[in-house]
Amino acid sequence: MPCQVCGIEAPTKYVEFYQNIGMILTRQQAEIKGELCRPCIGRCFRSYTLTTLFLGWWGLISLIVTPFFLLNNIIRYLFALRMAKPEPGIVAMDAPIGSEPPPVGSGSLKFKLIYGTIVCCVALGALAYHNVAFLEKHAPALNAKLHSGEITDEADAEYSLTKLFDNVAELGADLKSKDWDGMRAELLSRKPHLFGINEQNDSNTNA
Repeated sequence: MPCQVCGIEAPTKYVEFYQNIGMILTRQQAEIKGELCRPCIGRCFRSYTLTTLFLGWWGLISLIVTPFFLLNNIIRYLFALRMAKPEPGIVAMDAPIGSEPPPVGSGSLKFKLIYGTIVCCVALGALAYHNVAFLEKHAPALNAKLHSGEITDEADAEYSLTKLFDNVAELGADLKSKDWDGMRAELLSRKPHLFGINEQNDSNTNA
């Protein structure tokens, strides 16, 4: 039976591969089913599985279906590895001169690359935003812009607390109290100095 993707007369196996691209509120799903030769099975498996692995998780439904799609693709590919490879001579005779393998996968490569870049940037941005210590070490100016305003979440609070203790340490006097009331009293006693250091830090950051 000829391969239903490339049309070459070679040993084939029935496979089903699925692809999912999650887009928060919607998603794109693609599938390929049929009798495929071993090279086409490998190409379809890589295209559908890698796309799903990197772009399939972004959405509630996508988060549920993506693991099942990946598991299905992997299992079917592993079973197909026992197939015999088509002989090079047969492939050369069946393929038209100068022909290229037909494209595999749903959606353009350009769309996948652009969407994948956006997803990676958003994911890295969220990771950096919530990793205050790492960002303070490698990009303190960016960390200040992200967290120096009104405290709205845990990351902002962590940054403010870190800067507060940095300011206290800069005064050359560690907190001696072990309980909150004592620490609060010590901090309030240093309030004018802390404000002065904060203004200096702000001016250095803006500069």
